[in-house]
Amino acid sequence: MAHTFTIAEAREKLGQLVDLVEKGAEIEITRWGKPAAILMGVAALQLLRQESATGFAASYATFLRSTDVIRHGVGRDVIAAVRPSRRSGGDE
Repeated sequence: MAHTFTIAEAREKLGQLVDLVEKGAEIEITRWGKPAAILMGVAALQLLRQESATGFAASYATFLRSTDVIRHGVGRDVIAAVRPSRRSGGDE
């Protein structure tokens, strides 16, 4: 979590926090020093809902299409090891 604010800080800076989440940031809001809520953009929420509805296999496929994992140092052997097996139905 990159940004953390107390409820009082979030109340004062709500406009700025909305600007941040529209740009992809996630905001953690704390109450009495403990995490109480997460503020995220609509696009992030829609993606999260889509991923939970489609299962791991579809989410993983979407991730691989949208991210250059090789460029980030993840080897093809790692990708192959994580790839869901056809026998399992792909949702494990």
